[in-house]
Amino acid sequence: MRGEYLPNVIAQGLGRFMTMSANFAAYVFIARYFEPDTLGKYTYILNFISIASSLVELGTTAVMTKQLAEVHRNEAQLYWGTFLFLRIFAYLFFLGPILGVASILRSDLFIFLFWSSLALPFLAFRFFEPVYQIYSRPWYSTLSNGCYSIVWITVIWVIISFVSTLGCLITGYILANIFYTVLAFYLSSCLLRPRLRINIDYFKNILSLAAPIWVSSIFSIFNIRISIFMLSSMQSDVAVGLYSVPFRFFEMAVVLGVVLTYPLIPIFSKMGQNNLAMLKVKFTQIFEIVTIAVIPIALAAPLFSKNIINVFFGSKFIETASALNVIAWIVALLFLNLLCSVLCLTLGVVRHGFWNTAFALMLTIALNYSWINEYGYIACAWSALVSEIFLFIIVMYFIFKKMGNFINLRRWIYILGANLIFFLWVNYISLNLNINIHIILGLCIYVAVIFLTKIIDLSALVSMYDRIRAIK
Repeated sequence: MRGEYLPNVIAQGLGRFMTMSANFAAYVFIARYFEPDTLGKYTYILNFISIASSLVELGTTAVMTKQLAEVHRNEAQLYWGTFLFLRIFAYLFFLGPILGVASILRSDLFIFLFWSSLALPFLAFRFFEPVYQIYSRPWYSTLSNGCYSIVWITVIWVIISFVSTLGCLITGYILANIFYTVLAFYLSSCLLRPRLRINIDYFKNILSLAAPIWVSSIFSIFNIRISIFMLSSMQSDVAVGLYSVPFRFFEMAVVLGVVLTYPLIPIFSKMGQNNLAMLKVKFTQIFEIVTIAVIPIALAAPLFSKNIINVFFGSKFIETASALNVIAWIVALLFLNLLCSVLCLTLGVVRHGFWNTAFALMLTIALNYSWINEYGYIACAWSALVSEIFLFIIVMYFIFKKMGNFINLRRWIYILGANLIFFLWVNYISLNLNINIHIILGLCIYVAVIFLTKIIDLSALVSMYDRIRAIK
């Protein structure tokens, strides 16, 4: 692969951050200027789009990233053309079933689901970053995502200022994504022009590798988003709108987690090929560091969740802070799950992906069905937490089976002890200080305990940074 590793990561990470920030800002504007009922309908439609997009994606984006880097340069145009044809065929194949499901789900929202389904070629075509990376133009990712962000925020401002309707929101979202797709395709064509022919061998190779990834991703996205559909059916669009506010922070955490953990894939792969024992040591260190970073956030969430909701979304959503407190723990587990999944991928331990997400989905559905009528949208947060715990136990089992025990009991006693001290400080020790100062002092004490007990090895962090810089 051409170019250095770090610029690729920074450029793509910055591009994702721009898109994530724009989408979050748009959501804040919509929540503040529209009623929860409209926000719920908007969230419902976006969730439908996400699931439909995963269907037509077929798990091919990850495969394309791998295979396009491996084909000879003179064959890349044919491969790229075959890939584009495959995505178009997938869209046409699934369009009928998607429209059929849309007509059954919500007759009152069918017109919006209909137009969104027709626009799927633009809503599901975010796969250009690998081309930019492979052909040494990673900053094209920043450019295309930055332009999309500007257009989307501008569209939202116009809609709020002049035509505040749900139809305009969906239309604006589609138009912003059409703009991105056209720009991104133009930039990619400057680097790699597709040869519009179908190569059967490439076609088969893509599908054979993509199939298991697709099955796992379908169950995963259903597991994440099924609560929205169940809330709409068992409660109301208002409940969906309320739940979508804390859920938005979870979606941002997913993007951030992917950006932070996926760059570890080539590092772990290289270590695994040369020295499995070293891989175990490095993974253990990173696993402990991630745990040290995420648990205090979850512990302190009840102290600032109401303020966060109020600052971004307004006082009418304050009640959703209770769900955000639960989602903070889901996010903590999510980061650990992503890290463990990256390790499993590099070790080739992936077969459990065929069934673990399916079981997690069934667990989520069963818990939602049992709890939603009595507890409302907060039940969705708790069912998601139980499901995340289940996935974490499964992936840990396979890591232990492949690499053996990597838990150092003494070090984990120190980690849990430091978190207990932090928990007691922020919840039970009162010095009549401002809450923000109180939390900051608690974090300082927490960090001091971590370093005094030598849980974090600074030399290991420096070594890991040097390894990242060395990858080409």
